[in-house]
Amino acid sequence: MASTGISMSFIGFAALFMALRRHDAEWQAYEVGQVNCIVLYGLVTLFGGLLVIPISSLAGQVAGFRVVSVALLAIAFYMHQVRVGTSWLRWSRIQNFGSRRAQVTSIAPFACVAVADQVLLLVSAITPNQELFELGLIMMLATPALVFRLVVCELMSSVSHRPEQP
Repeated sequence: MASTGISMSFIGFAALFMALRRHDAEWQAYEVGQVNCIVLYGLVTLFGGLLVIPISSLAGQVAGFRVVSVALLAIAFYMHQVRVGTSWLRWSRIQNFGSRRAQVTSIAPFACVAVADQVLLLVSAITPNQELFELGLIMMLATPALVFRLVVCELMSSVSHRPEQP
């Protein structure tokens, strides 16, 4: 499955994030959360993509996709709503956005991805097939991609605002 290779790439992004980060800087809580998010989604997608093979061999292809889709749906809901905190009520605690519009603009891609991956996994559980399942896994990887985009934007912002050394 292509999603397993892609998920390993996202785990590599976490390593890249740590390599690009200033080594003398103290870890901020949101930075730890960003690395956790990238690694967590990468590992869940990796193991979800791999587990469907032995479960399908044991229980049949339809049952295998259904079981893994339901399990991933529960995990995805937990990760989006509790772990990563993409619920609207918690988003303002992650960062100070200044205005409500900035907050909505920032959370909108995460909320769209959360809904999309959960709907795809639900549909895959109801009507099991490999294509819907893989599409659900790929949509799950959109969250770490969005987090990595935030990380890169923050890194570029901190580099451009850093005072020059004599």
